[in-house]
Amino acid sequence: MDPTSENRDASLARADRLAILICDEGYQSSLAAANLAAMAVRAGDVIGGFQSWIRAGLLAVPLRAGV
Repeated sequence: MDPTSENRDASLARADRLAILICDEGYQSSLAAANLAAMAVRAGDVIGGFQSWIRAGLLAVPLRAGV
């Protein structure tokens, strides 16, 4: 999503889209969302990360290998 990267996916890093990031405990995704915001990408994260998601009883479905 970095606008200076040659590997950037322009369909994701657009001002009219919101990127929601999630990591295991919420810290890394907060840093990543702040970095994206500094690059004028609308971004947020899940407070508490995946662990918080699970504790809240929200749906999580494991992926099968190769998916």
